[in-house]
Amino acid sequence: MNSLQFGTFCCWTKHSNALPGCLEKATLFTAAIGAFSALACTAAGYVWAGRDQDDRKEKALHQSACILNQLNFDEALAIAPWNLVSPPWIACVIFIVGLIVRKYLLPLITNAMYYDLTDMKKEKVSNYMLEILGTTAALLLLSLLGFWELLFEPEAYLDLSADQAYNLALGGNILICMFVTTYLLELACDKHMRFGLVLHHWTVLGLMVLTLPALYKLGGDIYTFRACFALSLYMST
Repeated sequence: MNSLQFGTFCCWTKHSNALPGCLEKATLFTAAIGAFSALACTAAGYVWAGRDQDDRKEKALHQSACILNQLNFDEALAIAPWNLVSPPWIACVIFIVGLIVRKYLLPLITNAMYYDLTDMKKEKVSNYMLEILGTTAALLLLSLLGFWELLFEPEAYLDLSADQAYNLALGGNILICMFVTTYLLELACDKHMRFGLVLHHWTVLGLMVLTLPALYKLGGDIYTFRACFALSLYMST
């Protein structure tokens, strides 16, 4: 019997006619235990991480790219997870934010503004709101990173600077993560999506999955980057 079941059972034996209140108290009790456990684990991990710090630095994977190369490690291990060019970190943050927005925020807005609609139509309104937010944010960020210059003046990228290379890598990762998050959440949250739209979303997801491997195999070709951005405008405009 876990803590939620135990709390519910104890409350039920005392107040058999107040089950909703019992469940609420049991849930709060379980949440408190979970929060305390998380804090305790974090504190223990922090203390443990401080032990033998000098010795661990010599063996750590997050050394500089030059040192990793000398040790025959992949230089990608030198990328800090909070560096925006790191795809896993970007993907996690974007997906978590997208889930919070679609599951909790947008339904509240939809219910407040369109309370007379059916539940099915409210789902679709929330999905369209999410798509507008996701695709607009992706287009805005790529615009700030100079992708319009890449589209209309690709010769400016033939001799790449360090900043241009970073912006291209960052923009490509953001584009893919935002589109994949948006379309996956739409597919998951709309139980009555028409077949044509389902086919469209899965086509986009397939293209997104193939984009980075294609760019890598072609050696980061500038004109391939340009074509990918041009194709993405179909989804973001």
